[in-house]
Amino acid sequence: MALLCIEYKVVSVQYFMDVMQPFELNILLENMSKSVKSDWERARQICYTITQVNSKKHLKPSDVMKLPWDNDTKKAKKNVDTDALNKLAARMKEMNK
Repeated sequence: MALLCIEYKVVSVQYFMDVMQPFELNILLENMSKSVKSDWERARQICYTITQVNSKKHLKPSDVMKLPWDNDTKKAKKNVDTDALNKLAARMKEMNK
């Protein structure tokens, strides 16, 4: 896992080894693709340009290479339980003392 942190430059190795809490790992893994999104978009644009030049029909970049975030739609906001949020904030303050 530490190697993923170095390769994807998501968090520093020092933070990962010394500070990071176990619950943060799922969040890290779920959002790791966002750290390399621009690299994938650049690769797709290059592939699209090469393919479009050699094709007679009009293509879209998503026709050439589909990426996981292409089908993302705006997710509905979930109702936030403010009492639970306040309890978590109070707990965090206690932990930081």
